[in-house]
Amino acid sequence: MIYLLETQNTFEFLMMACRGLGSNRIEHDTERKSLGHETTFPSGISNNKDEMLKICFDLSEEVSHELVSEGLKAYKVNLKIKNVDFQVYTRTKSLKSYTNKAEDIYEGIKFLFMNEWKNSNEKLKLRLIGVRACDLKDEQSVITSPKNASNNSKKLDDFFNNKPTQIKNDSGENNYGFELRENFFFICPHCSDYLQGNYEFKQQHLDYCLHLCHK
Repeated sequence: MIYLLETQNTFEFLMMACRGLGSNRIEHDTERKSLGHETTFPSGISNNKDEMLKICFDLSEEVSHELVSEGLKAYKVNLKIKNVDFQVYTRTKSLKSYTNKAEDIYEGIKFLFMNEWKNSNEKLKLRLIGVRACDLKDEQSVITSPKNASNNSKKLDDFFNNKPTQIKNDSGENNYGFELRENFFFICPHCSDYLQGNYEFKQQHLDYCLHLCHK
C-alpha cells in the first residue's frame, strides 16, 4: 500500500527507517586526548611515602613507554589518588615543554604528590595512585619554542637560583629584575603552576604564559 501511495525515494526511506537503517556517516574524533595507568596497593592501603613514590615512578615509566610507542608527547601530567575513605582526587601540572620522557613526567607527578603529602601533615593514606599524560600532540607536530621563550625560561631559572637577571629599561639603563623581596605564592591561571615570587616576577610570568596562549 505504501509503495503505491508514495514515491520510490520516500518508500525506500521509510523501509530503511523501519528496519533501523540509515545512510548517515558518523565521523569519529580519533585524536587521543590523554593516556594513563593506575594501580592499587598490594596491601590495600599504604601510608609509606617511599612506596607511593616508587609507584609514581613506575607508572610514569609506563606512561612514557606508551607515549613513545604511539609517537606522542604530553604537556601536562595528572595525578589521581584514592584515599582510605574511597574519595578520589586529581591534580594537574603543566610541564616545561612537550615531552615523553619518563624523568620529566615523574618530576611533575612527584611535585603534585609531595604537595598532597605535605598538606596531609605527612599522614597521607592511599588505596590507589594513577598517572596520566594530558594535552597530547603528535611528536612530529610539536614545534620548538620561540627564541624569546628560552630567554624567559632563563630568567625563571635565574630567579629560583637567586641570580637576578639584568634587563634594560626604556632609557637604556640597566636594572635588575626579579627582586627577591616581598615574595609570595601564587597559582598561574594559564599554566596552573604553583609558583613563588614578587609582584614583578608574577607579572612577567603571566605575560609569558599569555604570549604562549596566543601562539
